[in-house]
Parts: sequence; structure tokens; C-alpha cells
Amino acid sequence: MPPICVLDFDGDLTDWLLKAGLTRPHPGWACFHTTMQTVEIDGMECGLIARTIGGPYAVLVAEQLQVSGAQVILGLTSAGRVNPSLPLPSLVIATSAIRDEGTSYHYLPTADVVAAPLELAKALYRGLQGLSLPVSQGLVWTTDAPYRETAEQLEENSIKGALAVEMQAASLFAIASTPPKQLLPTASIRGSCAKFARS
Repeated sequence: MPPICVLDFDGDLTDWLLKAGLTRPHPGWACFHTTMQTVEIDGMECGLIARTIGGPYAVLVAEQLQVSGAQVILGLTSAGRVNPSLPLPSLVIATSAIRDEGTSYHYLPTADVVAAPLELAKALYRGLQGLSLPVSQGLVWTTDAPYRETAEQLEENSIKGALAVEMQAASLFAIASTPPKQLLPTASIRGSCAKFARS
């Protein structure tokens, strides 16, 4: 099992690497209708699993990765901008997540927010400096219902400090709350939710 694995929720990175001929299938991976591709980066094999979107599915695959020996699991997703000052496009390293989904409540007691593994978040933030995209870090809003994001919810979560809205972070942070689990979703902000919000 590769020591570092990426849940590529949208599949864009995996598709690009596959099309470029830079990946190969991992022969030992068998989990819930997914395929793991591997790529070598600086001499280290890394795993990529595409299209594990949504908290329940992401957690199911992440837990299988953990019991299979993955040491660090990163998540890469597209997300909507909540904070209007966030540049488009940009990257956000989630350091905590508003729990507006259901999966995290099966792992942790009720609370409004769940924190990321902070040392991993800091390391990822430092490692992404120098990219052509702006990189921010902070609170995100995790929801199970992307087509039910209202103008009121966007404003409320912006006031709470949320930078972006996505569908996996709170769920993954919940299972990462018990050592030695290391999970960290990262969001690629491609658009603003404001023009799509329902009031």
C-alpha cells in the first residue's frame, strides 16, 4: 500500500495523470468499486482514488485505506467560495470544518465544528507555497446537500469564517480524530456559490 494516498473526489487529477501515461493501477487494491492508480513522486509511490465524493463514500474508502496500511490520506475536491474575498481560482487547506452533514456524527459527539490534524494541515500549507495559485487555510463548511445551499446559509457560514463549501472535510476529520489516522482534505476553489444560492 502506498504510504500517501489521495482521495481525488472529482477525479480531475487522476484523469489527467492517467491520460498523460504517468500512472499505473495498484494490483492489491480492491475496495467498493474503486480503482487505485499509483504515481511516483520524488521516488515515493503515491496512491490516487478518483470519484469518492460525499462524506459517507469518502469515509468508507478512507477507512479501507487505513486498514490496508496507508499512513497519510489527503483529499482533493472542488468547492464553492463562501468568503467573497477568497481569490478565484485558489486552493484552501481546511484546518477545521462546520459539521452540516451526517457522517461525522457517527464518529464524534455533537459539536458545530471538527478540527483537522493541525500538524498535517500546516505541513501541507507550507508545501504548497510558491504555486501559481493563491493558497489559503482555514474553516470550511461541509454539507450533504449542495443544491440546498441558501443565500442565508452562505451568509451565516461566511460570518462564522468559512472560506469555502464542500462535501467531505467534516466526515474525514471525524475519523482522523483517533490516532494514528492522518486525513486532510484540500479544496480547489473554482467558482462562487453566491450566484447559485437559493433564498
